[in-house]
Amino acid sequence: MKFTIAQPELAHIAALVQRAAASRDTVPALSGLLIQASIENGLTLTATDLEIAIRAKTDRVSVREGGTVLLNARYFSDLVRFLPETELQAATDEGSSRLVVTYGRSESHLNLYDHQEFPDLPLEKMRSLLSMPQSLLKEMLRKTAFAAAVSHFRQVFTGVLFDIEGSQLRVVASDTHRLALMSAQLEDGGYPPQQFVVPARTVNELTRLLEDSLEPIDISLADNSIVFHRPDGTLWLFSRLVEGQYPNYLPVIPQTFISTMTVDTRSLVNTLERASLLPTDKQAAKQGIRNVVLEIKEGELHLSSHSEKMGALAEVIEGTVVEGETGFQVAFNTRYFLDVMKILQTESPSTVLQFTGSLSPALVKNPGRDDFIYVIVPLVTT
Repeated sequence: MKFTIAQPELAHIAALVQRAAASRDTVPALSGLLIQASIENGLTLTATDLEIAIRAKTDRVSVREGGTVLLNARYFSDLVRFLPETELQAATDEGSSRLVVTYGRSESHLNLYDHQEFPDLPLEKMRSLLSMPQSLLKEMLRKTAFAAAVSHFRQVFTGVLFDIEGSQLRVVASDTHRLALMSAQLEDGGYPPQQFVVPARTVNELTRLLEDSLEPIDISLADNSIVFHRPDGTLWLFSRLVEGQYPNYLPVIPQTFISTMTVDTRSLVNTLERASLLPTDKQAAKQGIRNVVLEIKEGELHLSSHSEKMGALAEVIEGTVVEGETGFQVAFNTRYFLDVMKILQTESPSTVLQFTGSLSPALVKNPGRDDFIYVIVPLVTT
């Protein structure tokens, strides 16, 4: 193997790929970065820990001799990142089983693993599912994935649901205390009903890889895996799917309300930010739950939060518009409420809160859009 490439280009694709490598000491191949050089196809980098795999390709390289090597992913990525911004030359030293990276008059020698131990990716089993703009998928994941459970005895709640039917895609995440849903119309309709759950880690990596552009991202399935890939073949993300049936989430979404309030988004975010500063009391320490109490009144919203250790907060947001009942209170997990408000503050000056009762789920949404909703379950306070 022998190739020449600019340091920024190699550093960029190595940083993209190395995150899929196993971080703990394990089978060397799983902590490795597979580098494939081809005169015809350029340079391809791949890493996997068997749960997730990332592959990136570039043709901005001059390959003199093709070949394949496997070396430690994190060390290689970090090394290249700190090399000077100059032209790099990489070549295998067959005698010492090392990859020699030359930069100016300096060079580094990297030990190689046996590349034949690197797992195969399920490319031959892929079946195309759909294609959509990268920016749209990125938005859908950004607005939902945060609501997935970090851990749960039902594994499906630690992932993000893709629910496809006809020309509609719904992306859903829930930890059973809250639910975030965003829907989108697909250009190519007629899809049969199907669901699959993508691990939260995969979603986080995918969100990082997706661009804010209308360029498409293709989605394919391969046995119990999902593949997100650019049509030009420059980037691939493979992942195992979460096994299990996702519960029917539609009945969770309330349809009738006793009260609907329209409130200034920025004012509400600021109040919740201040409420989140109060530490939890001893009674709630095990759960680590901070709560904020909302009291709905005519023309204004009262919010309060209390901490035996630090003090209390009581604020009033004036100029709210209320339709329906007033004079009742409802308590929410402060962080859960703030999470969605931080999203809505980037797109709407006002927010709609719809209540079904003091102890029943409430709905939060942007009054100008109907493609995103957030359901939050109140807390029982004493």
